[in-house]
Amino acid sequence: MIRIRSIAPHTKESLQDREMKLKRRRAAQEVVIETVCLPEGPLVLENEYQAAQAAWPLVREVMKAEVDGVDAVIIDCFLDPAIDACREATSLPVVGPGQAGIMTSLCLGDRVGVICPNEMGMTCARRVMKKYRVEKHISYWDSALEGAEDMHKDPDKTRDALIRVCRKAAVSGKCDVILLGCTAFEPYWEDVKDEAQIPIPVINPFPCAVKLAELFVRLGVSQSKLCYPRQQVTFDA
Repeated sequence: MIRIRSIAPHTKESLQDREMKLKRRRAAQEVVIETVCLPEGPLVLENEYQAAQAAWPLVREVMKAEVDGVDAVIIDCFLDPAIDACREATSLPVVGPGQAGIMTSLCLGDRVGVICPNEMGMTCARRVMKKYRVEKHISYWDSALEGAEDMHKDPDKTRDALIRVCRKAAVSGKCDVILLGCTAFEPYWEDVKDEAQIPIPVINPFPCAVKLAELFVRLGVSQSKLCYPRQQVTFDA
């Protein structure tokens, strides 16, 4: 059995509960996904300030996962917050959905359209794509909601808006693949695929992270310690 721990970089457990069952379905039968939130940190993570608040609690949770005997860790956020620090804090494979999602998308097409929850999230996602040096492949950007509107406030509105903007992206002729720019879009992914009748691939980043984490465990590999030198950090369980 393979144990993968998905760590949500926020403290709002109610958000995670709603998505947990769907996310667990993304693993193979012999793979167990354990989903946890931070004991302290931001209520949600939608900007760089909140990412900074989440960084140290996130690193501690990654170290705790190794102590608990987990096989791999997923940082459950498209922005991949503090992922480099987390990789330096453990020998376990640490996978970010943002990186896993964009790399999967680029296997399926040259031009990627990224759909974010709101305009604030889109600004942060642009920085993530720049960090991974793939910004030249991001040919289309859009958001389901306006401004800093909360995607969790009205799930039906978010679902309908996501379907609408994905259809718009698909017919724009500007992208070969659509990448959902938030792991909290998980409950709506099936609806987008089934109801929107989109003729191009729509990539959900969380399952990409699950499959990549599973692959690393099966191959017996983890991040290079030349790139991510192990830091001797004391963890008090």
